[in-house]
Amino acid sequence: MHMPWPDKIYNSNIVILKKRFGALHKELATTSTNSFRPFKTRVGQANAMYFRHNGSQVVFYEAEDIMKSVAESMTSWKLGLHDIVFFIGMGLGYHPLNAVAAFAANPHFVIIEPNLELFKLALEVLDLRTLLNYERLDLYVGSAADPAAIIDKFKFQIFLGKQRVVTHAASRVIGGKSFVELENEIKASIGLTRDLWQTNRQLGPRMLRNTMENLPSLCFGQALGSLKGKLNGLPAVCVASGPSLDSELQRLKQIEDRCLIVAIDSAVSSLLAAGIQPHIVVTVDVREENFEKLRSFLYYLKDCILIYAMESNPDNVRTFPGKRRIAVSLGNPVLDDWLGPELGLDTRLPTTTTVSQAALFSLAVLGADPIVLVGMDLAFPSNASHARHAVHHYNLNPAEMMTTDGVCGLPVATYRPMIDYRMQIENALKGFSATVINTGMNGAYIRGTAVKTLEEVMATVLPARGNVAASLAEMEWKSRISATEMTAVFERIREKCTAFSRACQQGETLVNVLQELIAADPDGKEVIEQHSRVQRYCERFESEHDLMVRITECSRLDDIRSLAQRREKLSVGKGIRNERETLSEEANISSAYFQSQQQALTRWYECLDQMDSYFRKINGPVAGRMDDANDPERLLELARSHMECRQLWLAEKYYRQYLDTAPQQIEAWLELVAGYRHFRLWNLAKHFLQHALELHPQNRQLLELNDKNNHSIFSLLAKAKAAWHEAFNHLVEYIAINPQDPVAKKLHHSIKALAPDNWQKTVQPEKVADSNEEDEQLLARAREFVRDGKPERAAGILEGLAQRYDAQDAGYREKLGDFRYLQQQFASAAWHYTRVAQANPADGEISIKAAKAREMARIDTANNAQDG
Repeated sequence: MHMPWPDKIYNSNIVILKKRFGALHKELATTSTNSFRPFKTRVGQANAMYFRHNGSQVVFYEAEDIMKSVAESMTSWKLGLHDIVFFIGMGLGYHPLNAVAAFAANPHFVIIEPNLELFKLALEVLDLRTLLNYERLDLYVGSAADPAAIIDKFKFQIFLGKQRVVTHAASRVIGGKSFVELENEIKASIGLTRDLWQTNRQLGPRMLRNTMENLPSLCFGQALGSLKGKLNGLPAVCVASGPSLDSELQRLKQIEDRCLIVAIDSAVSSLLAAGIQPHIVVTVDVREENFEKLRSFLYYLKDCILIYAMESNPDNVRTFPGKRRIAVSLGNPVLDDWLGPELGLDTRLPTTTTVSQAALFSLAVLGADPIVLVGMDLAFPSNASHARHAVHHYNLNPAEMMTTDGVCGLPVATYRPMIDYRMQIENALKGFSATVINTGMNGAYIRGTAVKTLEEVMATVLPARGNVAASLAEMEWKSRISATEMTAVFERIREKCTAFSRACQQGETLVNVLQELIAADPDGKEVIEQHSRVQRYCERFESEHDLMVRITECSRLDDIRSLAQRREKLSVGKGIRNERETLSEEANISSAYFQSQQQALTRWYECLDQMDSYFRKINGPVAGRMDDANDPERLLELARSHMECRQLWLAEKYYRQYLDTAPQQIEAWLELVAGYRHFRLWNLAKHFLQHALELHPQNRQLLELNDKNNHSIFSLLAKAKAAWHEAFNHLVEYIAINPQDPVAKKLHHSIKALAPDNWQKTVQPEKVADSNEEDEQLLARAREFVRDGKPERAAGILEGLAQRYDAQDAGYREKLGDFRYLQQQFASAAWHYTRVAQANPADGEISIKAAKAREMARIDTANNAQDG
């Protein structure tokens, strides 16, 4: 029975709503609540029934005493001032209403309710005035429930404290798939934001230092913006080091010059082991250990282009032997706000942290299209963390695994960071004009990509012939920046640093005076006046020194969080007993702020001073443009200056130019080889030692250094043998205790053969045995994806089924051909039909389908050529 509810409840709620959330109030005016029937429980509390389209009903709350049940469910919650609670689907408002009463710490509450009708019902049946009056409340209702925009607004609040996500269970049933997708996106976005803050907090100081140390490569190379569109329409294969890469290496080897081969740094070892030379290598990792992904292979990369983030580990950049390099930046104020405007450089990519994102964005700016993803599994489809020849492997821990949607419709095992990386790639793909094709059939599904096997891509997408080398040769690589320009830019920033330091000191002086006055006479007129002076000064400080504040910000994130938490606590008066304590804490916060800025400036100034000294050394009367010097003595001076700054690739350039004019100078040979050895680049050291010994076969110093280098090389094998021997002894001892352990027996066999084997069993998501029932479930999912406007999800499922049954029955591949034909992807349809016809040559109908699809593809090609 529908019970009448007093209008005064709604009217009382709406008065506050109109005052605080005016736009939402207007939207409610035309909203009805016909889908719901409110009723009262036995204890007189408001509940409601929702009527579904199929005739079934959903009760909002099962308990008769809803308030008691909600309170009990929240007893374990620990919420502080800096914490934030996201209520996804507010129901009738019992959870947030109880939270307002339960937590005196005043945490932040964010209500996200996509159902406008349900929100209006809550206003009609429950007195929400306490909730609506709660100062730290935000409402996102109806069309405003946009996950990306909401989490972006609260990203700094997420940095300050903890987060709790609360979902009204009945809303999942009421809202269906769209509600679940919204819920999942909010949770994933919160997790990603939190992880990004953590990464930036830990690595911020190093990123600032790395940026400065990579300036020589920026000045001698190109900024990404200057090459915009230079590879328009050129297809690119972007190779990552997921486990599936192993099965694709032979196909990649057949690509040759038909398209760009772009290697993420961790995939370089696998490509080179297969005899595949990438055209471009991409690196962005900030940490020093990332150097190992490239170190042993640099000798073979001298003809490659390097795309590097200015924030990346400098060793990856300064030892890379290729002269063609492209700088990108990941939202970096040193580049975006200082050097970019000063020197006319554009290096910025949209905010990103992963090498995969950097590769995709860079290729998009260069104009590559389509972009084909290989080995970008973002999951563990086999018992390995990486492709077999990848430098870094780690044991997979089943306890830390979670599942995510796989390309072929079944769940795949992954780690939380991989889900973050996938979200970042998906965000990167929004707004992409280039077509991005994912070939990792056993990996995680990536929204925004087309799904095709690499075999199909090579047959239907890549050109039959190409000339990538010619396209790359047309790109301009000459530096446009002189050392003179750089020293002038540094001089100007030095002046800003000096002014910034003085301003920090002046701010501290003003605060010290205020603190002394508070201690002497907290209620005096002088305190009020000095407090006003400090406030006005702080307001001016950031605007007048905006550039320096932004440059040093990434190295101050711990301080920024601490100060923001203290300010927030002060703003709500938590723990403050009187006016004197308030003034004193404000002064302490201001003092800590100026000290933090001064400390960050000192760290930045050390990097600045080092680079300033370097550019002054290479800015000689003969140098002119930085790569234009012919005098032998000047060449040697430049070589030594670059080596002193550890810019090995530049030092090598000038040492070689010098030795071309003075090959008898043994000291130069020794210095160059010592530079290689410093970075443990044994292969490059060996190469130049051999060249030097050809010219000076009897030189004692060269012979001794050659012996030393050979010893370093042979010691690598000795160390490897020792490590295997030690592992073998431990294993023998273990097998004596547990002789039947299957894992130990398998490892015993591998070590005896000196063949590393990623032996640890990975627990994959439990799969239903191959059966007609499972196939039907997958086909039902494919049909559902088509109805939901997600055709590539459906294509992934069909491809997975086709691969499973191709040897016995090509029926699923024919279905996939039919699906591509309906999408008007005729070349793809023809390829699938042809595969089926090859398996069933007597089937005349499939041959007719293949011929028709080929003819349609030919017409498409002709029309496109005419349009072009």
